[in-house]
Amino acid sequence: MSTSRFYHPQTIQKLANELLTKSQARGQLLTPPIPVELLTEDILDLQILWDVINEQDNETILAGLAPRRKTVIFNENRQAVFDGTLGLYRTVLAHEIGHWELHVDKASINQSGMPGWRQDSQEPRNNMRAV
Repeated sequence: MSTSRFYHPQTIQKLANELLTKSQARGQLLTPPIPVELLTEDILDLQILWDVINEQDNETILAGLAPRRKTVIFNENRQAVFDGTLGLYRTVLAHEIGHWELHVDKASINQSGMPGWRQDSQEPRNNMRAV
């Protein structure tokens, strides 16, 4: 993942509009509420997975992004929070889309490493943090 930086709200809005335009170009008419699962899976080609994400003491992780696996992982341990909070799932998924669009160097994800160097199949823990 790239280093964090500030993005002007107009830049974020432009990227969001580009996603909606890509979806409409595929014949998908999008009206609010925007189907973020559709954008995630069909437009961005990311998977959505529920799995256990281990947390440290006094830490809450609702979901995270595993860029090399092109997967948004929701924390199974927090299922009750999602079930009890209207709109939280969609908000967190849209948040992870933002991480994907703004912070992931997509050109380097599928690049092979140096010969003889074994890349870890798991994402570093700090790349899994989201909300």
